[in-house]
Amino acid sequence: MLQPPAVVPYFNLRDELTNEDGLILKGQQIVIPQSLRADMLHRIHSSHVGIEGCCRRARDCVYWPGMSAAVKDFIEKCDICRSYGSKQPKETLHPHVIPDRPWAKVGSDVFTFDGNDYLVTVDYYSNFWELDYLEKTTSSTIICKLKAQFARHGIPEIFISDNASYHTSGEFHKFSRKRPLQVSHRVMLKPRVSHFSSKFRHQRKRQEMYYNRGTRDLPMLRKGDVVQIQPQGQVTYNYKLKLDRRGEPVNFH
Repeated sequence: MLQPPAVVPYFNLRDELTNEDGLILKGQQIVIPQSLRADMLHRIHSSHVGIEGCCRRARDCVYWPGMSAAVKDFIEKCDICRSYGSKQPKETLHPHVIPDRPWAKVGSDVFTFDGNDYLVTVDYYSNFWELDYLEKTTSSTIICKLKAQFARHGIPEIFISDNASYHTSGEFHKFSRKRPLQVSHRVMLKPRVSHFSSKFRHQRKRQEMYYNRGTRDLPMLRKGDVVQIQPQGQVTYNYKLKLDRRGEPVNFH
Protein backbone atom coordinates (compact mmCIF):
# COMPACT_ATOMS: atom_id res chain seq x y z
CA MET A 1 0.00 0.00 0.00
CA LEU A 2 1.31 3.43 -0.93
CA GLN A 3 2.06 5.75 1.98
CA PRO A 4 1.37 9.54 1.90
CA PRO A 5 4.64 11.40 1.15
CA ALA A 6 4.36 13.36 4.41
CA VAL A 7 4.59 10.22 6.58
CA VAL A 8 7.32 8.39 4.64
CA PRO A 9 10.19 9.91 6.73
CA TYR A 10 8.50 8.55 9.89
CA PHE A 11 8.01 4.99 8.64
CA ASN A 12 11.09 3.57 10.37
CA LEU A 13 10.05 5.34 13.60
CA ARG A 14 6.43 4.18 13.60
CA ASP A 15 6.93 2.03 16.71
CA GLU A 16 8.19 5.04 18.68
CA LEU A 17 5.33 7.40 17.81
CA THR A 18 2.35 7.96 20.10
CA ASN A 19 -0.66 10.27 20.13
CA GLU A 20 -1.38 12.29 23.27
CA ASP A 21 -4.25 14.80 23.15
CA GLY A 22 -3.70 15.48 19.46
CA LEU A 23 0.08 15.79 19.77
CA ILE A 24 2.41 13.30 18.05
CA LEU A 25 5.24 12.27 20.35
CA LYS A 26 8.48 10.42 19.66
CA GLY A 27 9.39 9.29 23.13
CA GLN A 28 9.50 12.54 25.12
CA GLN A 29 9.87 14.72 22.02
CA ILE A 30 7.01 16.51 20.27
CA VAL A 31 7.01 15.96 16.50
CA ILE A 32 6.92 19.38 14.82
CA PRO A 33 4.94 19.67 11.57
CA GLN A 34 6.40 21.40 8.50
CA SER A 35 4.33 24.56 8.99
CA LEU A 36 5.76 25.26 12.48
CA ARG A 37 9.43 24.41 11.91
CA ALA A 38 10.55 27.91 10.88
CA ASP A 39 9.04 29.43 14.03
CA MET A 40 10.54 26.62 16.14
CA LEU A 41 14.02 27.32 14.71
CA HIS A 42 13.76 30.94 15.90
CA ARG A 43 12.66 29.78 19.34
CA ILE A 44 15.47 27.23 19.60
CA HIS A 45 18.02 29.85 18.58
CA SER A 46 16.62 32.69 20.69
CA SER A 47 19.45 32.48 23.27
CA HIS A 48 22.31 32.29 20.69
CA VAL A 49 24.11 29.50 22.53
CA GLY A 50 25.77 28.09 19.41
CA ILE A 51 25.16 25.05 17.24
CA GLU A 52 25.89 22.36 19.85
CA GLY A 53 23.91 24.12 22.58
CA CYS A 54 20.89 24.66 20.35
CA CYS A 55 20.95 21.06 19.10
CA ARG A 56 21.07 19.74 22.68
CA ARG A 57 18.20 22.03 23.61
CA ALA A 58 16.13 20.91 20.62
CA ARG A 59 16.71 17.17 21.15
CA ASP A 60 15.31 17.40 24.67
CA CYS A 61 11.83 18.42 23.59
CA VAL A 62 11.17 18.47 19.82
CA TYR A 63 11.79 16.33 16.75
CA TRP A 64 11.42 16.35 12.99
CA PRO A 65 13.42 14.56 10.28
CA GLY A 66 16.67 16.44 9.53
CA MET A 67 16.27 18.69 12.57
CA SER A 68 19.98 18.83 13.48
CA ALA A 69 20.99 19.81 9.94
CA ALA A 70 18.27 22.46 9.83
CA VAL A 71 19.41 23.96 13.16
CA LYS A 72 23.05 23.99 12.04
CA ASP A 73 22.20 25.65 8.71
CA PHE A 74 20.01 28.25 10.45
CA ILE A 75 22.69 29.18 13.01
CA GLU A 76 25.48 29.38 10.42
CA LYS A 77 23.54 32.22 8.77
CA CYS A 78 23.22 34.19 12.01
CA ASP A 79 25.51 37.26 11.99
CA ILE A 80 25.54 37.47 15.80
CA CYS A 81 26.73 33.89 16.24
CA ARG A 82 29.30 34.29 13.45
CA SER A 83 30.69 37.43 15.09
CA TYR A 84 30.94 36.17 18.66
CA GLY A 85 31.29 32.43 18.10
CA SER A 86 34.46 30.43 17.67
CA LYS A 87 36.77 31.83 15.03
CA GLN A 88 37.60 30.14 11.78
CA PRO A 89 40.59 27.81 12.25
CA LYS A 90 43.90 28.66 10.66
CA GLU A 91 44.86 27.04 7.39
CA THR A 92 48.02 24.99 7.04
CA LEU A 93 51.21 26.90 6.45
CA HIS A 94 52.37 27.38 2.85
CA PRO A 95 56.01 28.49 3.19
CA HIS A 96 58.20 29.78 0.41
CA VAL A 97 60.42 27.26 -1.35
CA ILE A 98 64.02 27.66 -0.20
CA PRO A 99 66.26 28.30 -3.23
CA ASP A 100 69.40 26.30 -3.99
CA ARG A 101 71.86 29.17 -3.78
CA PRO A 102 72.28 32.50 -2.01
CA TRP A 103 70.61 35.58 -3.43
CA ALA A 104 68.47 33.62 -5.91
CA LYS A 105 65.29 34.80 -4.17
CA VAL A 106 65.12 37.98 -2.10
CA GLY A 107 62.36 39.89 -0.40
CA SER A 108 62.32 43.61 0.22
CA ASP A 109 60.16 46.04 2.17
CA VAL A 110 60.21 49.60 3.50
CA PHE A 111 59.62 50.44 7.16
CA THR A 112 59.78 53.51 9.38
CA PHE A 113 61.71 53.67 12.62
CA ASP A 114 62.19 56.73 14.82
CA GLY A 115 60.95 59.01 12.06
CA ASN A 116 63.34 57.64 9.41
CA ASP A 117 62.58 55.34 6.45
CA TYR A 118 64.64 52.23 5.76
CA LEU A 119 64.79 49.52 3.09
CA VAL A 120 65.35 45.97 4.33
CA THR A 121 66.29 43.20 1.90
CA VAL A 122 66.40 39.55 2.99
CA ASP A 123 67.94 36.53 1.24
CA TYR A 124 65.58 33.53 1.35
CA TYR A 125 68.48 31.04 1.26
CA SER A 126 70.63 32.21 4.16
CA ASN A 127 68.28 34.63 5.94
CA PHE A 128 71.02 37.25 5.52
CA TRP A 129 69.63 40.78 5.44
CA GLU A 130 70.78 44.23 4.47
CA LEU A 131 69.48 47.56 5.70
CA ASP A 132 69.61 50.85 3.78
CA TYR A 133 68.61 54.31 4.90
CA LEU A 134 66.20 55.99 2.48
CA GLU A 135 66.42 59.72 1.93
CA LYS A 136 63.08 59.52 0.09
CA THR A 137 60.55 56.72 -0.36
CA THR A 138 60.51 56.98 -4.14
CA SER A 139 61.12 54.38 -6.82
CA SER A 140 64.34 56.01 -7.95
CA THR A 141 65.79 55.98 -4.42
CA ILE A 142 64.86 52.33 -3.86
CA ILE A 143 66.23 51.33 -7.26
CA CYS A 144 69.53 53.03 -6.41
CA LYS A 145 69.80 51.05 -3.16
CA LEU A 146 68.89 47.76 -4.86
CA LYS A 147 71.45 48.31 -7.61
CA ALA A 148 74.17 48.59 -4.98
CA GLN A 149 73.02 45.35 -3.33
CA PHE A 150 72.74 43.48 -6.62
CA ALA A 151 76.24 44.63 -7.56
CA ARG A 152 77.60 43.09 -4.37
CA HIS A 153 75.65 39.81 -4.33
CA GLY A 154 74.32 39.27 -7.86
CA ILE A 155 70.96 39.82 -9.52
CA PRO A 156 68.26 37.60 -7.98
CA GLU A 157 65.97 35.41 -10.05
CA ILE A 158 62.93 36.24 -7.91
CA PHE A 159 62.28 39.56 -6.18
CA ILE A 160 59.37 39.64 -3.70
CA SER A 161 57.81 42.87 -2.48
CA ASP A 162 54.45 44.33 -1.54
CA ASN A 163 52.18 46.36 -3.80
CA ALA A 164 53.35 49.76 -2.62
CA SER A 165 53.44 52.48 -5.27
CA TYR A 166 57.24 52.56 -5.39
CA HIS A 167 57.29 48.83 -6.26
CA THR A 168 54.52 49.00 -8.87
CA SER A 169 55.54 52.18 -10.68
CA GLY A 170 56.55 52.23 -14.33
CA GLU A 171 60.09 53.13 -13.36
CA PHE A 172 60.42 50.04 -11.16
CA HIS A 173 58.90 47.76 -13.82
CA LYS A 174 61.40 49.10 -16.35
CA PHE A 175 64.22 48.41 -13.89
CA SER A 176 63.06 44.83 -13.28
CA ARG A 177 62.71 44.07 -17.01
CA LYS A 178 66.02 45.47 -18.25
CA ARG A 179 68.32 44.44 -15.38
CA PRO A 180 71.19 46.60 -16.58
CA LEU A 181 73.62 45.24 -13.97
CA GLN A 182 76.47 42.79 -14.28
CA VAL A 183 76.18 39.70 -12.12
CA SER A 184 78.64 39.55 -9.27
CA HIS A 185 79.68 36.01 -8.26
CA ARG A 186 81.06 37.12 -4.94
CA VAL A 187 78.96 35.69 -2.08
CA MET A 188 79.23 37.25 1.35
CA LEU A 189 79.60 34.88 4.32
CA LYS A 190 80.18 31.95 1.97
CA PRO A 191 82.03 29.73 4.54
CA ARG A 192 79.04 29.88 6.88
CA VAL A 193 76.08 29.93 4.55
CA SER A 194 75.98 26.16 3.80
CA HIS A 195 75.85 25.18 7.48
CA PHE A 196 73.38 27.93 8.26
CA SER A 197 71.09 26.91 5.40
CA SER A 198 70.87 23.34 6.70
CA LYS A 199 70.08 24.60 10.19
CA PHE A 200 67.56 27.07 8.81
CA ARG A 201 65.74 24.37 6.82
CA HIS A 202 65.48 22.16 9.91
CA GLN A 203 64.23 25.07 12.02
CA ARG A 204 61.60 26.03 9.46
CA LYS A 205 60.29 22.45 9.18
CA ARG A 206 59.95 22.36 12.94
CA GLN A 207 58.10 25.68 12.96
CA GLU A 208 55.80 24.45 10.21
CA MET A 209 55.03 21.27 12.16
CA TYR A 210 54.02 23.23 15.29
CA TYR A 211 52.08 25.81 13.29
CA ASN A 212 50.02 23.18 11.46
CA ARG A 213 48.71 21.66 14.68
CA GLY A 214 44.98 22.31 14.83
CA THR A 215 44.83 23.78 11.31
CA ARG A 216 42.88 22.66 8.28
CA ASP A 217 42.65 23.75 4.66
CA LEU A 218 39.39 25.45 3.73
CA PRO A 219 37.35 24.19 0.76
CA MET A 220 37.66 25.99 -2.56
CA LEU A 221 35.20 28.80 -3.13
CA ARG A 222 32.52 28.30 -5.78
CA LYS A 223 30.47 30.64 -7.92
CA GLY A 224 27.81 32.41 -5.88
CA ASP A 225 29.45 31.76 -2.48
CA VAL A 226 29.11 34.63 -0.01
CA VAL A 227 32.19 35.40 2.06
CA GLN A 228 31.99 37.53 5.20
CA ILE A 229 34.97 39.69 6.12
CA GLN A 230 35.84 40.82 9.64
CA PRO A 231 37.77 44.12 9.54
CA GLN A 232 40.86 44.25 11.74
CA GLY A 233 40.10 45.48 15.23
CA GLN A 234 36.32 44.99 14.92
CA VAL A 235 34.14 42.30 16.46
CA THR A 236 31.41 42.01 13.86
CA TYR A 237 31.60 40.90 10.23
CA ASN A 238 30.55 44.06 8.38
CA TYR A 239 31.44 43.27 4.79
CA LYS A 240 30.19 40.58 2.42
CA LEU A 241 31.59 39.45 -0.93
CA LYS A 242 29.78 37.44 -3.57
CA LEU A 243 32.02 35.60 -6.04
CA ASP A 244 31.55 35.18 -9.76
CA ARG A 245 32.51 32.10 -11.78
CA ARG A 246 36.19 33.11 -11.82
CA GLY A 247 36.40 33.40 -8.04
CA GLU A 248 36.46 37.21 -8.16
CA PRO A 249 34.04 39.44 -6.23
CA VAL A 250 31.07 40.76 -8.20
CA ASN A 251 29.66 42.94 -5.43
CA PHE A 252 30.90 44.33 -2.14
CA HIS A 253 28.74 45.71 0.66
